[in-house]
Amino acid sequence: YTLFHETSLTGLPIWRPLVMHYPADKNTWRLDDQCLLGQGLLLAPVTAPGKDKRLVYLPEGVWYDWWTKERYCGRQHVIADAPLHKMPLFVKAGTIMPMSPVVNYQGERPEDTLTLDIFVDEKGTSVGQLYCDDGISFDYARGKYKLWHFVLDREIGQVRFSVTESGLGQSPYLNIALNFIGLLKPALVTTLAGETLPWEYSDGILTIAILKLTDIVVVLPSPPPKICKEEGNVMVDLKGKAFLDVKLVLGQLQFGDTLTQVAPARRSLDEARYAFLDQGAGGLADLYYMYRDVAREEDRGVLLDYGLRFDITVIMPGLIGTEYIKTVGHYHPVKVGTDYTYPEVYEVLAGEATYLLQRPGENPGTVADAIIVVARPGQKVVIPPGYGHITINGGREPLVMANWVAAEFSSVYGEIKELRGGAYYLVEEGGTPRWIVNPRYAEVPELKFASPQEYPQFGLYNEVPMYTLINGTPERLRFLTHPEEFLWSN
Repeated sequence: YTLFHETSLTGLPIWRPLVMHYPADKNTWRLDDQCLLGQGLLLAPVTAPGKDKRLVYLPEGVWYDWWTKERYCGRQHVIADAPLHKMPLFVKAGTIMPMSPVVNYQGERPEDTLTLDIFVDEKGTSVGQLYCDDGISFDYARGKYKLWHFVLDREIGQVRFSVTESGLGQSPYLNIALNFIGLLKPALVTTLAGETLPWEYSDGILTIAILKLTDIVVVLPSPPPKICKEEGNVMVDLKGKAFLDVKLVLGQLQFGDTLTQVAPARRSLDEARYAFLDQGAGGLADLYYMYRDVAREEDRGVLLDYGLRFDITVIMPGLIGTEYIKTVGHYHPVKVGTDYTYPEVYEVLAGEATYLLQRPGENPGTVADAIIVVARPGQKVVIPPGYGHITINGGREPLVMANWVAAEFSSVYGEIKELRGGAYYLVEEGGTPRWIVNPRYAEVPELKFASPQEYPQFGLYNEVPMYTLINGTPERLRFLTHPEEFLWSN
C-alpha cells in the first residue's frame, strides 16, 4: 500500500527490474527472472517445473534471506532453496519492512497490530516509511492519511530509532513490535526520555514491544559485525602462489608495478552459450577473463628465447541453468613437422579447478579417453599431447589459474564447438554435482578420475610457483615447445 502511495507521487513502478536501481552492474542488464518490489525486496520465482533450488543474483550491498535471516555479501550469485511453498526472497540491508496480519479484504479484521522488521546494514542504519488511510474513501485527498518515516541511525555506543509523521489521519495501531535484524545483543533499551523498555533477543533478532510509534534508543556493547569488506578492499593477494605481484579484486586481476598491465579478453555468456547444456539459460554476463602474456619486464627476453607464454585465467563461480560455469573448451594445435599437439601445464592460484581432459577417437564425434582431475591452489595439471580440455569452476569463489604454453599456441575449437561442449557436462542436481554425457557425441568412454601430481622431470612441484622456472631453469619447460622429444605415457 505504501508503494502505491509512492507511485501516485513519483510514477515509479511497484515491480522493478534490477537494472533500474543497479544500472552500472552489467549482470542486471539482461536479468529477466528476478525483480524488485520497491527498492528493498528482491523476488526470485522458480520458472521451471521440478526445481527446488535456483541461482539468485544479489547486486551490491548486503542482503538478508527473508526466510532464514542469513546475510550475504552482494555482487555474487547464491544458490537459494526454493521448495514449492517458499519463493526465494532477499531483503536489502538498510530496509525497514512494515508487516501486518494477512487479510483477504479491507475491514475483514481490525488492523491494530503493526510489526516493523528492521534489517540493519553494516553501518547500523536503516530507513523506511509506512502510509495508511481508511482504505475505502477519497478522504486521503483532503489530508486524512498518516505517513510515518522511520530512521535507524548509529551514534557512539548506540543506535537510535526515530519516527516522524505527517497527515491528519489517525493511527489504527494498538500493538506495535519492532524486530531489529542484524544487531548484537543490547545492554539496554530505553525511550528517548530514558524510560527503560523490556526486550527479547533470540537468534540474532532484537524484539521490542511498544504501545505507540516513538523514538527508541538501543545501547550496544559493540558495533554491528561486518560480513562484507569495503568494495575497494575485496582482494585476494596471489603473489604467494603466482610469484608475480598479482591481486584478485572483485573478480578481476590487478597487476603490480613490476608487471606490464594486461587487459583481459572476456568470454561472455552469449559467446559461450553454445557449449552449455541449456543454451537458453541466463546467468552472469561475463563468465571468465583471459590475461595473456603476463610477465615481468626483465623476463621477457627469456620468454622470447624459449618461445613461451604465461597466461592467467579467472573463471567466475555460479551456474548456467544447472551447469557449473566453465571454459568453452578446446583442442590443441599440432606442432608443424611433427605428429604431436602442443601440451599445456596449469597451476591453480585460487579456488578449485575441475579439468575434463578428452582425447578424440579415430572417427568424428567420438572420444577415446576422458579423464577428470580436480586441483586446488598450488597443484599443477599437465595437458599432454593429443588431449583437449575444459576447465570448470565447481566452487563458490572465483577460480584463478595460470598456465605455461608455447608462444605460438592457439586454441582449436573445432569438434568441441561443433558438438556444443565437451563429452560430459558437470551439473548440479539436488545440491550434488553430477556428470552427464553430452548426447551429441557418437561414442563416449566411461570417465576416469586422476589426482594432481608433481612432475620432477619438468621441475613442477606443489606449492612452488611454476613461474620461477623461467628465472633458474627455463629449459625444464622445453616439453611445451618440443613435445616430440619426450616420452608421453598414461
